[in-house]
Amino acid sequence: MSSTTRVLILEDDAHRTAEFRRRFQELERASGIRLHVRFVRHVDEAIRELSTRGYGLVLLDHDLNGSSGTSSAEADTGAGLVRWIASEGIDKLECRIIVHSQNASGARKMADVLSSAGVQAECYPGLWKGEVFREAFDGDPGEVWDDDPED
Repeated sequence: MSSTTRVLILEDDAHRTAEFRRRFQELERASGIRLHVRFVRHVDEAIRELSTRGYGLVLLDHDLNGSSGTSSAEADTGAGLVRWIASEGIDKLECRIIVHSQNASGARKMADVLSSAGVQAECYPGLWKGEVFREAFDGDPGEVWDDDPED
């Protein structure tokens, strides 16, 4: 069985999803690392995934459902997922976490909540853009898991 890095991306924008897909395919070809990328559009989907599978890399958007500038208090935002991670899911996430939201205030709050819970997170607004993606993944795309991605 070959090593696979599992990547979970919380993103609801079709354009950014397509850009992420393309960028990760390029990274896979260039690095030789096998990636299994799973996109989810809602917090409940992300919680289900994180509760049942290990991931080497988790990318989080703040604003979901086509909104922008959404309050971090709303449940179906990346902040809602971060609150779950901080309260219940810490042991599930021994991985690299990146907040990629363009909502700078929301992204900073998400990183702060994770940090307060002892979980390290990086912020790369505009991660789907080429130059930002290259900066974030100059080398290691995350911890490599030996799981079969078809689990």
